[in-house]
Amino acid sequence: MDTKIYYSKNISWQVVDDELYIFEEISGKLYLYTGIQKDFWLMISKENNLNKLINFIEEYYKINSNEKLKIEKLIRKLENENLIYRKWNLLKNELLLPYLFNRKILEIDYCIISHFDQDHCGGILYILEQIKVKNVIIGKQYEDSTNYNKFKEIVKKQNLNVKIVEAGMRINIEKNLYFDVLWPDSQKMISDNAINNNSLVCKLNYNKFSMLFTGDIEEIAEKEIVSKYENNTSILKSTILKTAHHGSKTSSIEKILDVVKPQYAFIGVGENNTFGHPSNITIENLEKRKIKIYRTDKMGEICIKITKKAIIKINTKLNTS
Repeated sequence: MDTKIYYSKNISWQVVDDELYIFEEISGKLYLYTGIQKDFWLMISKENNLNKLINFIEEYYKINSNEKLKIEKLIRKLENENLIYRKWNLLKNELLLPYLFNRKILEIDYCIISHFDQDHCGGILYILEQIKVKNVIIGKQYEDSTNYNKFKEIVKKQNLNVKIVEAGMRINIEKNLYFDVLWPDSQKMISDNAINNNSLVCKLNYNKFSMLFTGDIEEIAEKEIVSKYENNTSILKSTILKTAHHGSKTSSIEKILDVVKPQYAFIGVGENNTFGHPSNITIENLEKRKIKIYRTDKMGEICIKITKKAIIKINTKLNTS
């Protein structure tokens, strides 16, 4: 086991089997995420106690992960010395923050919220309150909701830069990298299950690579989108399709699969979820078209790397071989 400690100015970090990462925030605080504790710790990183933190890290990794009593004793010691500023038990809405820190992401350039269902925005709303987010993109809203109202409160409090978009608009990120907004359409807003069916649908374009993000749209919205672009179906064609509504049987109708023509389909879905996602019908429709399927319940995190020549490398966290 590698127990080397790395230093940079007034911060230190250690990586052991992907279990521990420590980062500095602008406010001068260190974030410690431990895979053993399954907790997220925020620690004060002033000059006068940094050595105590380092000593804690060194002592922590001398303890066998099964010796929980010793670990708890160390934690209490830190609490007594006022080194622990706050402890987060990871609630669903708070899982995203340690994930970002785990990947050394301390600020976000663009945050795109597909819609304001809890499972699509809960973690993001929490992020907006915790770290710097330069730009927030949302679709035009058909109706108010608890989460949307909370979002507006956070925007006002944090003074966030928000852009409201709809079909026909383009979001330029940098040279050769942009999103085309395909839905919602303010002239054709859908009242049936409005939050889902007016989800922000946008296509990421990077040179010859493209990916279609679909939020939670259902059949009624998919039909409207196919109809809207029937004279320009190339705008829908994409290398990767983020399958709508977690692969639900109410989405990914055959018509939209036939115009998008993806090589790959990504399904974001929880393992053994109570909704039965993804639907066998959706899986069959994808397989029938020889679309390679990646799903988070079986493969874990999915990471895509794209070169300028659109060569794609897809890695998954879990070994599915």
